[in-house]
Amino acid sequence: RARRAPVIGVAAMAMSGGAGHIIVCGERVPCGARVVTWEDQGGLSAYAPRRRSPDGGAPAPVTDSARTFGVRRDEGGREIAQLRAGAGVGPEARAALRARVHQLVAHYDGCGTARRCFRVLHDERGLSAHFIIDLDGTVWQTLDVRERAWHATVANDASVGVEICNVGACECTADGNACAELPARLARWYEPADAGGGRAGSESGAAKVSPGTKTIGGRAWRLLVPDGEVPALASLPHFEPPCDIAAVEGHVHGQRLVQMAFTRAQLRAVAALGAALSSALPGIVPAFPTADGATAPLWTQMPPEDLRVFRGLLGHFHVQTNKVDPGPAFPWASVVAEWHALLAAATDRRVGGEAAGALGAAGGRLSPREHHLPDLEESSPPPGRAPAVGAVAF
Repeated sequence: RARRAPVIGVAAMAMSGGAGHIIVCGERVPCGARVVTWEDQGGLSAYAPRRRSPDGGAPAPVTDSARTFGVRRDEGGREIAQLRAGAGVGPEARAALRARVHQLVAHYDGCGTARRCFRVLHDERGLSAHFIIDLDGTVWQTLDVRERAWHATVANDASVGVEICNVGACECTADGNACAELPARLARWYEPADAGGGRAGSESGAAKVSPGTKTIGGRAWRLLVPDGEVPALASLPHFEPPCDIAAVEGHVHGQRLVQMAFTRAQLRAVAALGAALSSALPGIVPAFPTADGATAPLWTQMPPEDLRVFRGLLGHFHVQTNKVDPGPAFPWASVVAEWHALLAAATDRRVGGEAAGALGAAGGRLSPREHHLPDLEESSPPPGRAPAVGAVAF
């Protein structure tokens, strides 16, 4: 019987109200999002044997028990002994993980729902990601963060992988306002918000886009859930598909793409996950790759040496030229600003608690040094661009 992971005491600052916990080296780390781990009933486990059917249809009885993940390796290509199965818990494992991991790689899943994403990744393709963020913002953890998930080729050893449920980006091929009408693959999941009523304004996707992208079509769209996907959403009984989602146009690797915006709940969850990971793995800082050190996101692959040393949040397309996820609809600055704000709020609560304890011990007196709030930039300056701390409403 598997042992449930204990809570790390030092992380009990409760990043954002203690809504859930992620698991890092066998320890539970508070995360300000709803989290379902592989240990939970109904969870998605990459530790489970793969289930495949010869025709690629519905999962069949177990036919291949090969793993879909591995052991993290150091820069010399050697497996890190402290992170091997049976040894990847405790202080030595956590120290080894902190020394190696400094990136969070964002993907869109191309599937639309977490359960379908997991089935495709795990059962059909033999791949993995540590986290999958569903349409309602639920964070599904499939693996302990110590594992080497197979999600981003050369970045796997130094990164954590997160799949964000979104059917993906499609290429715009015609001239002019080519993307005003959605490609067929997107039209299966979205319809104009004014078709058959709807709650205009319920999902402000149009307000949050990155420099170099724009909303298109002059209308809002409603997220549909195709009939075939309803079983995959059975775990989200309170989910109501949002309206007023923007169609976003932009370029990745110079390719003109259209993509529907992520839901606000998903973007909040990415920020909360980033903040939780930062608390456990300080090398993962709230920063993203920018073009020539400016404020605008970099929309193409990073040079290999820059990629190797980068610390923070990056996309699959920053790693590989044959990938465009998480796509032009991902609002880099907004997500990272919210991540920064969550870290600042957690630090404020922690320092406030320490100050209250020191105040009692000092008989009501505190020195200026004891009252100092550490500067996030002082402790871990990111090589990417980190916007000013401040709450962001997605």
